[in-house]
This record gives sequence, structure tokens and C-alpha cells, in this order.
Amino acid sequence: MRNVISHIYNPEIALLPIGDRYTMGPFEAAIAAEWINPEIIIPMHYNTFPAIEQNALEYSDMVRKSNRDVEVVILEPGDSYQE
Repeated sequence: MRNVISHIYNPEIALLPIGDRYTMGPFEAAIAAEWINPEIIIPMHYNTFPAIEQNALEYSDMVRKSNRDVEVVILEPGDSYQE
């Protein structure tokens, strides 16, 4: 199951939740990033209320340790991403 998404779909962009309370946390999302191996990751579902506060920069560092080629794009509320 580990390689199904990366081998079948080969995603270029992944939106991964890092909030940890109701979704996976930064550690699990860093593992998911390694398994999916997209070009770009956008962390989501965090910092909207106290129970899911996370440091997106720390998550970015975790991802970069296992894959230097992945770009982690951290968006602020209201921001958008376009290639």
C-alpha cells in the first residue's frame, strides 16, 4: 500500500494535513510525503484553532531531511498557489 499512490497516480502536488488532532500530524505527514514523493507539498488543516496549532516551518524541515527535491509551500489564510 505504501507505494500505490506514487506509482499509480504520480502526483506532482500533495496537500497534506498536519494538525495532528483530527488528522495526521507533522511526523506522519512527513512520512506520507516521503511515500507519495510529490514535487510540491502544501500543508493544510492546522493553526485554525488552538487544538491543531503546528509549526509549518518545522514540518518543512522534516520533509526536506528525507527529500531535498520537494518544495514545501506554506500558505497563510487567504493565500492561493499557482504554478
